Amino acid sequence: MMKFVLKLNVIVIFFLLCSWFNPSSTGAGTELEYDLLYSLDEFFEFDGDYDHSNGILGIVYRDDSDRSIVYKEIDGSKTTEEVVSSSASSYIRETMFLVFDSQSEPHLFISSTRDEIEHFYRNNVDSGAEWINETIFTLDRDAFPSLSNKIVDVEIGSGDSFHIICSYDYSIFYISNKDGSWDKTPQIVDELSEDHVNIEFGWRISIMGKPDMVLDGSDKAHVAYSTLYETRYITNGSGVWIAEDVYRDTNMDYWPAANPSIAVDGEGNPAIVGSEMDHATTGSIQYSKLKYLTRKGAGDWESTTLVDRADGYSGNDGTNFTGVNARLMFDNMNSPHILFSDHASSHNEMGYNYVKDGQIRYASNNSGNWTISTIYSQSPDNAEMIDLWFDISFDGEEIRILGQEVLRVGDVYSGYDSETYNLLYFHPEYTAPVEPVPDIRANGSDGPLYVTFGETVSFEISLDSGDYKGEAADWWLVKYAPDERMYYYDPLLFDWVETGSDGYIAPAYQGALFDLTSTAIFSTDNPDEGLSIFFFAIDLEADGSINETIYYDSIEVIVSGL
Repeated sequence: MMKFVLKLNVIVIFFLLCSWFNPSSTGAGTELEYDLLYSLDEFFEFDGDYDHSNGILGIVYRDDSDRSIVYKEIDGSKTTEEVVSSSASSYIRETMFLVFDSQSEPHLFISSTRDEIEHFYRNNVDSGAEWINETIFTLDRDAFPSLSNKIVDVEIGSGDSFHIICSYDYSIFYISNKDGSWDKTPQIVDELSEDHVNIEFGWRISIMGKPDMVLDGSDKAHVAYSTLYETRYITNGSGVWIAEDVYRDTNMDYWPAANPSIAVDGEGNPAIVGSEMDHATTGSIQYSKLKYLTRKGAGDWESTTLVDRADGYSGNDGTNFTGVNARLMFDNMNSPHILFSDHASSHNEMGYNYVKDGQIRYASNNSGNWTISTIYSQSPDNAEMIDLWFDISFDGEEIRILGQEVLRVGDVYSGYDSETYNLLYFHPEYTAPVEPVPDIRANGSDGPLYVTFGETVSFEISLDSGDYKGEAADWWLVKYAPDERMYYYDPLLFDWVETGSDGYIAPAYQGALFDLTSTAIFSTDNPDEGLSIFFFAIDLEADGSINETIYYDSIEVIVSGL
């Protein structure tokens, strides 16, 4: 009996009646491993994007040792590296953002202190993957003195159009090339007025950290950002930009997360994750919690506390600090997936408050039930996780993470002796998929089976679909007769049909793979005298043709005369 993948155009097998069809599906778990992609003794910017169409992870980071920007591409176990921009750059770059277009080509956007936004992309890919760049936008500071291209977020929409959000101090503006060319004048989509102040101290409120943007299926933008005491949401979903407070407290007792994360589900409904932080008037943190916020209607947000305790990463103030560095995504079943870190808080003998963000934790929701796990542990004594990026597969079963870890030697209160910044890549451990295993038997035997003419021969088949359960397939049953002719079984006729001069063979069934227990298919008390070979096979393209890769089993039946 043979069980292997046949990579030849041979004629093979299967018969299955539709009444046997009783598929079931199960989810497969994955274990995360990680690779060290880059290490430096000072902080560096990075970003990543995962191209689901071809399974490639792209990463960009800045090498401060020679001021170059490097693009790294990971395709399975293969890794390639290219220099996007060399040391010729003479100015400080602020932030970088990487996206893939519909042709699986990477695009890098970088903002700079010269108030420019540069676009880097590959040209002549087949002849060396040369990177070229263009300045797509230069901010007119005379016309817009309150703006700067300091922080950017980029999303790619239909037609490979780019949508960019920028923020600095008190305003957020938007530019795009969705109309065929790049905007030259920024569209201010939200601006904090001068009287937007903290009631207790009279401070003017400014934007904190990075805004986060996502596009829905209609290319409408959804943006979340935080100020000193509020989290705000802005969108152009109605055709004009509107802004609303998700949470607002004008006292010093609440600071939202500096970097909230926003995502939309398959129906275009936005949700936000971030850390709620309670502060004393002195500024010391009293607690921090992971918050999940969903929009029920205009200005109507529902807040849920998901986690309010750290998991082993804590300082001398206790364990009620968590939820920072949060990142949110939805899978195609509208289930949310969240990454976040714990938030260790400590006070020294002088009463000063010191905080650290550490480790990687993961929250997922299945049918309304949240599951929380720690997938990378750190020690608050010497390690922090200062930035996170992640991607979830459409079915929610694979998670890929980039984390910037810093390892420190020394005392947080008196200064560190050394710091090492590592870019870690966490990903599903690759294991070869379990192949389908078809089986055909005659009279319960794997064969060869020896019988005499007139003796009854009964056939049965079974199938272990392996990791391909649910995949569309052709199912075949074929007989090679003693007269060297080929026959395929037609389940509608309950009989064998000889192949014609063109060699045509019809599949006995087309449909999704499932695990089939041993099932009788046909029997005969008039077997052909001589050697016959019966084949049971499947291929993973339900196109009615025998494809290059086929999984099959066969049995020899030898019939002797009286």
